[in-house]
Amino acid sequence: MQRSPWSRCEKIAIIAVGVTVVGILLSLTQPEVRNFFSLGQGASSPLVQSTVTSTSSSSTTIIGSSRSQGTLTPTEVQHWCYTILGGGTCDISRFTQFRRANGTVLPYAVQMWTGEPVGIKLPVGFTAYVWDCYHGKTVTGPLDLPSVCTMTVARGTQVPD
Repeated sequence: MQRSPWSRCEKIAIIAVGVTVVGILLSLTQPEVRNFFSLGQGASSPLVQSTVTSTSSSSTTIIGSSRSQGTLTPTEVQHWCYTILGGGTCDISRFTQFRRANGTVLPYAVQMWTGEPVGIKLPVGFTAYVWDCYHGKTVTGPLDLPSVCTMTVARGTQVPD
Protein backbone atom coordinates (compact mmCIF):
# COMPACT_ATOMS: atom_id res chain seq x y z
CA MET A 1 0.00 0.00 0.00
CA GLN A 2 1.31 3.43 -1.00
CA ARG A 3 1.55 6.07 1.70
CA SER A 4 0.02 9.53 1.10
CA PRO A 5 2.57 12.33 0.53
CA TRP A 6 0.52 14.52 2.91
CA SER A 7 0.89 14.20 6.68
CA ARG A 8 -2.14 14.15 8.94
CA CYS A 9 -1.41 17.72 10.15
CA GLU A 10 -1.15 18.98 6.58
CA LYS A 11 -4.51 17.42 5.70
CA ILE A 12 -6.15 19.02 8.75
CA ALA A 13 -4.61 22.40 7.88
CA ILE A 14 -5.92 22.22 4.29
CA ILE A 15 -9.41 21.31 5.50
CA ALA A 16 -9.33 24.17 8.03
CA VAL A 17 -8.34 26.66 5.32
CA GLY A 18 -11.13 25.36 3.08
CA VAL A 19 -13.74 25.67 5.82
CA THR A 20 -12.53 29.21 6.60
CA VAL A 21 -12.80 30.27 2.96
CA VAL A 22 -16.32 28.83 2.68
CA GLY A 23 -17.31 30.61 5.91
CA ILE A 24 -16.02 33.94 4.62
CA LEU A 25 -17.83 33.52 1.30
CA LEU A 26 -21.08 32.66 3.08
CA SER A 27 -20.71 35.59 5.47
CA LEU A 28 -20.48 38.02 2.54
CA THR A 29 -24.18 37.42 1.98
CA GLN A 30 -24.96 38.74 5.48
CA PRO A 31 -26.12 42.40 5.27
CA GLU A 32 -23.85 43.71 8.05
CA VAL A 33 -20.77 42.13 6.43
CA ARG A 34 -21.76 43.51 3.02
CA ASN A 35 -22.20 46.95 4.60
CA PHE A 36 -18.80 46.72 6.36
CA PHE A 37 -17.06 46.06 3.03
CA SER A 38 -19.31 48.63 1.27
CA LEU A 39 -20.72 45.95 -1.02
CA GLY A 40 -24.27 47.28 -0.61
CA GLN A 41 -27.49 45.48 -1.49
CA GLY A 42 -27.84 46.57 -5.07
CA ALA A 43 -28.96 49.83 -6.59
CA SER A 44 -31.08 52.10 -4.48
CA SER A 45 -32.32 55.62 -4.89
CA PRO A 46 -30.78 58.31 -2.69
CA LEU A 47 -32.45 59.09 0.61
CA VAL A 48 -34.04 62.46 1.23
CA GLN A 49 -31.87 64.30 3.74
CA SER A 50 -33.66 67.29 5.18
CA THR A 51 -31.65 67.94 8.35
CA VAL A 52 -28.11 67.24 9.44
CA THR A 53 -27.18 67.25 13.11
CA SER A 54 -23.85 66.25 14.58
CA THR A 55 -23.13 65.42 18.19
CA SER A 56 -20.41 67.41 19.90
CA SER A 57 -18.88 64.43 21.75
CA SER A 58 -18.22 62.18 18.74
CA SER A 59 -17.92 62.14 14.98
CA THR A 60 -21.35 60.56 14.54
CA THR A 61 -23.73 62.35 12.19
CA ILE A 62 -27.48 61.85 12.37
CA ILE A 63 -29.33 62.22 9.09
CA GLY A 64 -33.08 62.30 8.62
CA SER A 65 -36.24 64.23 9.10
CA SER A 66 -38.77 63.30 11.74
CA ARG A 67 -41.50 64.72 9.51
CA SER A 68 -40.65 62.76 6.33
CA GLN A 69 -39.19 59.55 7.78
CA GLY A 70 -40.22 59.38 11.45
CA THR A 71 -38.05 58.00 14.21
CA LEU A 72 -37.75 54.24 14.60
CA THR A 73 -36.23 52.93 17.82
CA PRO A 74 -34.68 49.56 18.64
CA THR A 75 -37.30 49.09 21.37
CA GLU A 76 -40.13 49.57 18.87
CA VAL A 77 -38.66 46.94 16.54
CA GLN A 78 -38.03 44.59 19.47
CA HIS A 79 -41.79 44.58 20.14
CA TRP A 80 -42.37 43.06 16.66
CA CYS A 81 -40.12 40.13 17.59
CA TYR A 82 -41.35 36.77 18.89
CA THR A 83 -39.50 33.58 19.72
CA ILE A 84 -39.87 30.40 17.68
CA LEU A 85 -39.27 26.79 18.62
CA GLY A 86 -35.53 26.10 18.64
CA GLY A 87 -34.77 29.72 17.79
CA GLY A 88 -33.06 32.67 19.42
CA THR A 89 -34.13 35.43 21.75
CA CYS A 90 -35.67 38.85 21.27
CA ASP A 91 -33.26 40.47 23.73
CA ILE A 92 -32.91 44.25 23.28
CA SER A 93 -29.12 43.90 22.90
CA ARG A 94 -29.77 42.38 19.48
CA PHE A 95 -31.40 45.62 18.20
CA THR A 96 -29.46 48.85 17.53
CA GLN A 97 -29.98 52.08 15.65
CA PHE A 98 -28.73 51.62 12.09
CA ARG A 99 -25.22 52.98 11.63
CA ARG A 100 -23.46 53.22 8.26
CA ALA A 101 -19.79 52.27 7.96
CA ASN A 102 -18.85 55.98 7.92
CA GLY A 103 -20.49 56.52 11.35
CA THR A 104 -23.72 58.07 10.09
CA VAL A 105 -26.68 57.10 12.28
CA LEU A 106 -30.11 56.90 10.65
CA PRO A 107 -32.88 57.62 13.21
CA TYR A 108 -35.54 55.99 11.00
CA ALA A 109 -33.72 52.64 10.62
CA VAL A 110 -32.85 49.78 13.00
CA GLN A 111 -30.48 46.82 12.66
CA MET A 112 -31.26 43.45 14.23
CA TRP A 113 -27.92 41.69 14.65
CA THR A 114 -27.26 38.12 13.55
CA GLY A 115 -28.37 35.35 15.85
CA GLU A 116 -30.55 32.29 15.99
CA PRO A 117 -33.82 32.80 14.09
CA VAL A 118 -36.81 34.63 15.57
CA GLY A 119 -40.19 35.63 14.18
CA ILE A 120 -40.92 39.22 13.17
CA LYS A 121 -44.34 40.78 12.59
CA LEU A 122 -43.42 43.61 10.20
CA PRO A 123 -46.14 46.30 10.34
CA VAL A 124 -47.51 48.31 7.43
CA GLY A 125 -45.37 51.28 6.43
CA PHE A 126 -42.02 49.54 6.93
CA THR A 127 -39.55 47.88 4.55
CA ALA A 128 -36.91 45.42 5.69
CA TYR A 129 -34.00 43.48 4.29
CA VAL A 130 -34.17 40.12 6.09
CA TRP A 131 -31.80 37.17 6.17
CA ASP A 132 -33.46 33.88 7.17
CA CYS A 133 -30.07 32.14 7.70
CA TYR A 134 -30.25 30.86 4.10
CA HIS A 135 -31.51 33.64 1.80
CA GLY A 136 -31.79 37.42 1.87
CA LYS A 137 -34.72 39.42 0.54
CA THR A 138 -36.36 42.82 0.79
CA VAL A 139 -39.95 42.77 2.05
CA THR A 140 -42.64 45.34 2.83
CA GLY A 141 -45.15 45.14 5.68
CA PRO A 142 -47.60 44.06 6.80
CA LEU A 143 -45.99 40.63 6.81
CA ASP A 144 -45.36 37.84 9.30
CA LEU A 145 -41.77 36.63 8.92
CA PRO A 146 -41.49 33.28 10.74
CA SER A 147 -37.68 32.93 10.56
CA VAL A 148 -35.36 35.95 10.66
CA CYS A 149 -31.67 35.70 11.61
CA THR A 150 -30.74 39.31 10.87
CA MET A 151 -32.64 42.33 9.60
CA THR A 152 -32.31 45.97 8.59
CA VAL A 153 -35.64 47.79 8.77
CA ALA A 154 -36.74 51.36 8.01
CA ARG A 155 -39.87 53.42 7.75
CA GLY A 156 -41.07 53.82 4.18
CA THR A 157 -40.11 51.91 1.05
CA GLN A 158 -36.30 52.05 1.12
CA VAL A 159 -33.89 49.98 3.19
CA PRO A 160 -30.61 51.83 3.87
CA ASP A 161 -27.29 50.31 2.94
